[in-house]
Amino acid sequence: MILRSLRWVLLLLAILMVGSVPVVAQPVSLDVQTPNRFVVPGAEFSFAVRVRGFADMSESARLGILGRLALSFPGFEASAKPAPDSQGLVTFRGRIKQPGFFPFEVSLRGEGETSSARDYFVVLPGRQAGVFNHTGFYSFLGRGDYWDPTHKLALWKLEDWMDFVDWMADHQADTLYVALNGYTLAYPSQKYPELRDPYALNVKLNFLGKLIDYAHGKGVKVSLLLATDDHADGFGKLHPESVRVNRDGHISSPRALCLENPRAQQYILDMFEETLSLYPKADGVIIHPTEESPERYNEETKALFHKETGTELVRAGKNERFRWYNQKFAEFAVKLYNLVKSKNPAMDFIMANCWWQDDWVPIYRKIFPDPVRICVWYYGWDQADFQKWPIWNWTEAFGADRIIYMPTGPAFLYPADPWQQMERHIGTDRLVSTVEAFGVKSCVFFAGWDVGTERDRLRDLVIAQFPATARAGDRDKKLEWVKKLYDDYFGARKSLLQ
Repeated sequence: MILRSLRWVLLLLAILMVGSVPVVAQPVSLDVQTPNRFVVPGAEFSFAVRVRGFADMSESARLGILGRLALSFPGFEASAKPAPDSQGLVTFRGRIKQPGFFPFEVSLRGEGETSSARDYFVVLPGRQAGVFNHTGFYSFLGRGDYWDPTHKLALWKLEDWMDFVDWMADHQADTLYVALNGYTLAYPSQKYPELRDPYALNVKLNFLGKLIDYAHGKGVKVSLLLATDDHADGFGKLHPESVRVNRDGHISSPRALCLENPRAQQYILDMFEETLSLYPKADGVIIHPTEESPERYNEETKALFHKETGTELVRAGKNERFRWYNQKFAEFAVKLYNLVKSKNPAMDFIMANCWWQDDWVPIYRKIFPDPVRICVWYYGWDQADFQKWPIWNWTEAFGADRIIYMPTGPAFLYPADPWQQMERHIGTDRLVSTVEAFGVKSCVFFAGWDVGTERDRLRDLVIAQFPATARAGDRDKKLEWVKKLYDDYFGARKSLLQ
C-alpha cells in the first residue's frame, strides 16, 4: 500500500517537473476532453488530457511522458494538482475569474517532435457589460450570392426569425442586418418580378415588415443591406448591355454591373425605392459595393472618364483609374443617401467597404455627409502576421463612432475541423482586439446563410465583448499588445491576465 502511494506521488511530481527524466523515443499523441466548454466566472470546472498509448508503456516510460506534459492556459487558476490515472487520462481542475474566451494548449515534448492539442473555454458574462455598445449578426433573407439556388435561412418562416430575435435580445445583441438582393431579389418586387427569389419565403409571404415591428419590441434594430453594382447575376443575364466589359470588350462576369450604364443605375435606384416603400420602419440601409474589380471599359465609362479627366481610359495609369472609380462610387452612394433620407430622415446610412476602396479612404471622407457610417469587413482571421489592416485607414478618417466592424469570413463561418476552429477563434480575438483598441463600439458578425448553433453564436459574442486587449490600458498600449498577440498569442494573453 505504501509503495503504491509512493508510485503515484512520483507520477504527480513528474507532471510538474518538465525535463527531470530522460526523453522517451516512443511517439505519442494527445487528445483533450472538455465535457462542457461553457462555464461561469469563479466556478470550478475540469478537463482531461489523454495520452494515447499510455496504458501500454512501462512504468519508467509513463514517468517520462507525464514529466514532459506542459499546459499553457492563461487565466486558469488550478484548484488541485493534475490527477493521472493508469490509462493516461490526466484531469485538471481550476477556475477562471473573469468572462471571456480562454484558449489553452497542452504539449508533450518527444524525441525530435512535439505533440500538442488545443481547446478552449468560454466564461459566460451573465449581464456584465462588454466593450461594444452594439453587437449582432448579418444574414441573407434570400439567396444573396450563395453558390447553390437556396439555403436554410431563405426558407425560414417568420416564426423562425422571431425566435432568433428573441435569442438575440436575451443575449444583449441588438443589431440585425438582412440582405435583400444579390443573384435574386428576396422581396416581392413589382418592377422586376422575373428576378424574385423562387425559394425565399419573404418573397411569398412578405413578413419582413412584421419582423421589424417584432424586433423593435425586443430592442433589436433591423437594417436592410442592398448590393449596388455587384452580385446582380440575374439582372446581368437579362440585360447584358448593363454588365462591365474588360479592355477587349468582353464580359468577365454577368454579376458585375457598369455604374455608368443608365439601365444599371435605374435598376439599383428601383431596388432602393421598392424596399424603402415596403419596409419604411427599417432602422437603416447598408449599401454593398462591388467585390469584383471596379475596372470597366464600357463605352459610357470611357466617354465619361474622358469628359472628366481629359484622358483616354485605356491610356490612364492604374492610380488614375482607381481614383476615378472610387470617386464615381462615392458620388453614387451620396445619391442613394439622399434617396434614403428623403424617405426617412431618421434612417441610418452605412457603406460596407470592399478591398478596392481601402487605399482611397480620403475620397469618401471628403464626399460623404457626416452621418454616413462605414462597416469595415475583414475576412483574414487566419493571417498569422501583424499588419495595419484596412480598419486603420477607415477609423482614422471617419472616427471610431462612425465605424461598424464585421470580423471573420464567409468561407469559414463555423469550421468543422477542431484545429481550424481554434485558428478561427484566436484570429477573431486578434481582429476584435485591434478594433477595440481603436475604440470602435459596434460589431456585427457575418452569418449570411448559417447562424450556427446557439453555442457558436454565444462564443462569438463573448469573444467580441471581452477581447484580449480589454484590460490593456490606453489606445497606444492596446495597439502594442495587438502586435504581441500576433507574435506570441499565448504568451501575450498570459502577461495581459497577470
